[in-house]
Amino acid sequence: MNAPVLVETKENGVNIVTMNRPEYANASKPELCLALAETLQKLNQDKTVKVIVLTGSGHFFSAGGDVKAMKERTDMFAGSPNDIRNSYRNIIHKVQLTIYNLDVPIIAAVNGAAAGAGNDLVAVCDIAIASEKAKFQETFVTIGLISGDGGSWLLPRVIGRSNAFLMAYTGEWFSAEQVKEMGLVWKVVPHDKLMEETLALADSIAANPNGTVRATRRLILESGQASFEASLDLCASIQGGLHYTEGHQQALDHLLAKLAKKK
Repeated sequence: MNAPVLVETKENGVNIVTMNRPEYANASKPELCLALAETLQKLNQDKTVKVIVLTGSGHFFSAGGDVKAMKERTDMFAGSPNDIRNSYRNIIHKVQLTIYNLDVPIIAAVNGAAAGAGNDLVAVCDIAIASEKAKFQETFVTIGLISGDGGSWLLPRVIGRSNAFLMAYTGEWFSAEQVKEMGLVWKVVPHDKLMEETLALADSIAANPNGTVRATRRLILESGQASFEASLDLCASIQGGLHYTEGHQQALDHLLAKLAKKK
C-alpha cells in the first residue's frame, strides 16, 4: 500500500504535502491523521522549508470523519464515550493543533470536496485556493454531531459569525465561489490550474526571508488572541531581533541597489 501522506520538495523550499488515501476520500482515519501530523511536524523543524502546500489525492480534498467507522464503532469511534473523547484529542485534534502551531506558512490547495473535518482542515490553514470543482460542507449537524475538530472556534474567526452559523446549522453544501465570498478561500481557479496557481503564491511567499515569514505567521496568530498593547509588545520583541538577521540585511541591500539604479 502506498504511503498515507506524500511529500514533494521543490528547490525553493516549497513542499507539497498530499493526503493519499483516495480509496476512502482522504477521510480522517487514524492512519492518515497521525501520518499527516508527523509529516507536518518534521517539515516545521526543517529550517530549509519555507512554505507547505496541503492537498488531497483523487476527487476529494478530505471527506472528514469516516461515517462507516462511526456506524460500526471502529477505529477512533470504538469504545466508551471517554474512549472516543480521547481518540478525538489524540488523532483529529493532533492534526489541527499541529497546523495551528506551525511556524511555516501553510496553503490549502482544495482539489475537491471538503466535508466536516475536511472543511475545518481548510479553515485552519493560512490561505486556501480552491478548484472550481471543490465544494464545502460543515456536515456535523446532519449526522447528529457537533464540530469535533475546532470548526466552532475556527469558522467564526475565518468567515464571520453569521456565515459560521449558516454552515453549521444547515450542513448544506456550498460551492467554491460561495465560500470565496465568505472568506474561507482566497481564490477559485480552473481545476487544471489549481497547483500552478497555488505554487505561484507559494513561490512569492518563499522569495521572502524565511525567518521573517515564520515570525509573521506567529505574530498574526498570537495577535488575534491578545490585546492591542500585548500585540505591540510582541511585535517590538520580534522586530528587535529581526533587525540583526542576515535576511533583513540582504533585503536592505537589494532594495537600496534598486533605488540607486532609479536615480
